Amino acid sequence: MPAENRDPSLNALKHGCTSRRRLLPNESEEEWKVLAQAWLEDYQPFNDNFRSLVLEAVDLDWDLRRKQRAYDDLLYALYSRCEDPTQWTEAEHKQLQLFTRYRTAAERSLQRTRAQLESIRRNRHLEEHRRQLLELARAKEQRLSEKPAAAAEKEGKPAAAASTAAAKRDEDDVTREYLDEVLALMDRRSLEESPQ
Repeated sequence: MPAENRDPSLNALKHGCTSRRRLLPNESEEEWKVLAQAWLEDYQPFNDNFRSLVLEAVDLDWDLRRKQRAYDDLLYALYSRCEDPTQWTEAEHKQLQLFTRYRTAAERSLQRTRAQLESIRRNRHLEEHRRQLLELARAKEQRLSEKPAAAAEKEGKPAAAASTAAAKRDEDDVTREYLDEVLALMDRRSLEESPQ
């Protein structure tokens, strides 16, 4: 087929390294879906924006794999033709450099996106941790305010007349309970974050 009659949208499909298509004709949609599912399960996006970023990472990972395959295929072809790289032509060396740049650019794009995802995930864990600590602190305050009032009612005294020593003992008990809860929470967090 003459070059002028060829579909120009297929120009980037020879090796796929410059294609903007998600899937090339020789690629499996099922494999892409498996990769996407693995990323989604790992990051568990909590809103549409985060999901969008995860899917962008999937596409970048897929693109890197494509470029790695193209690089490997080229290297295999070059070594099959001649095992001594000093005997390769200048055009072959330039082509290898070009494919190396494609692969490196894809690696960097994926690393940047992965760093964004990790930062969001880390911040989300910190927010959840802070929220739980805040809930524990509020529960502690509530217990502290309830105990002196309850003790005073038992003794038939007004809440303001509750014993300072009893209030101090109660506060120490609540503080110990609070610290135990914080330590338990931190233990759960470290178990969740540790690799299986």
